[in-house]
Amino acid sequence: EREREERATALYLLTRQLVEGQDFAELLGRVIAHFGAVFDAEVAILLADTPTSSELVPYPFGSLVVPEKELGVADWAYRNSKPAGYRTDTLPSATALYMPLVTPGGCLGVVGLRPRQDRDLTLQQQNLLENFVQQTALVIDRQRLRDADQMARLLTESERLSKSLLDSVSHELRTPLAAITSAAGGLADMEEKDNPQLRKALTGEIREASERLNRLVGNLLDMTRLESGRMQARMEWCDVADLVGVAARHLTRQMKGHHLVLAITPQLPLVRMDFVLMEEALVNLMLNATLHTPPGSEIRVAASIANQELSITVSDNGPGIPSEVLPKLFSKFYRAPGAPAGGSGLGLSIVKGFVEAQGGTVKASNRPSGGAMFEIRLPATEPPMLPPETA
Repeated sequence: EREREERATALYLLTRQLVEGQDFAELLGRVIAHFGAVFDAEVAILLADTPTSSELVPYPFGSLVVPEKELGVADWAYRNSKPAGYRTDTLPSATALYMPLVTPGGCLGVVGLRPRQDRDLTLQQQNLLENFVQQTALVIDRQRLRDADQMARLLTESERLSKSLLDSVSHELRTPLAAITSAAGGLADMEEKDNPQLRKALTGEIREASERLNRLVGNLLDMTRLESGRMQARMEWCDVADLVGVAARHLTRQMKGHHLVLAITPQLPLVRMDFVLMEEALVNLMLNATLHTPPGSEIRVAASIANQELSITVSDNGPGIPSEVLPKLFSKFYRAPGAPAGGSGLGLSIVKGFVEAQGGTVKASNRPSGGAMFEIRLPATEPPMLPPETA
């Protein structure tokens, strides 16, 4: 009864260890440790490199180093789905016992055990070992299927993003290039003194298309930096009012037709941030507001500090954001239904990446009085003491 209880406990503990494994490497490590403790043996696990491969690859952290001359024994057990080696009828001169990991879909690999004491396993121990091997094979098979399913989902998502990128970039590249080509051709055909107003309009069209193209390339480069993990924020003490002023001046031409209101709390202390990243994030939010509101709309940029947090909001009195769109706004390549032509759907995702790289947050909401509002929050710790200015 005591031996039966010990076997049941050992099988339960193995099952729990298999369930608690977070990934493939941890799963195999737990299996090796439990096999070794229960059967007082050195353990190795050899698995087929791929489902279609016939070559066994040993798990590198096993307690048993399989001798080169015994790899053929393990291979025989794998190919024939039968035990081989130590104290079996097949190649019994081997120093280790090799048990195949058999599932309904075929053999996955082999478990090798070399007892630390030269003894035969009892019938109960053999039954327990077979149960261990069967449970391990099923869990490894399930883990492989889970990994394959996750990889398939990643590939599907990658293909979707690639298609979105191709569609967006191809349209965004062709439109300004076509405008530049057309305007440049018109200028080339124009006589020196012909129609200065038309010349000015064509020149402005070239400038606008070039800026649009430059903005697209900049967004793609910024997203690449964020995705690669190479985005490092250079945190410095910055003037919030100066930040907002620089961003507003950057969009002077784009803001024509809109009423820009700046509401900066006077005497704001310095805040640690990456000035360049924050300027880019603020420019993207303000530009986004101009694109999604009709001419004559008010765009309001406010900044204040409360509870040791800097809050910068960009709001408008336009049509607002549909509630079903709000959760998706900061996704890559996402463009809301009915969005105006142009844009790659990267601006808001870049804003989110830039702000989070500085330890902040950004969220979108609808104003109760109508219109949309985007709020950036950054930690506002106590600024350093500055030396007094001298003449």
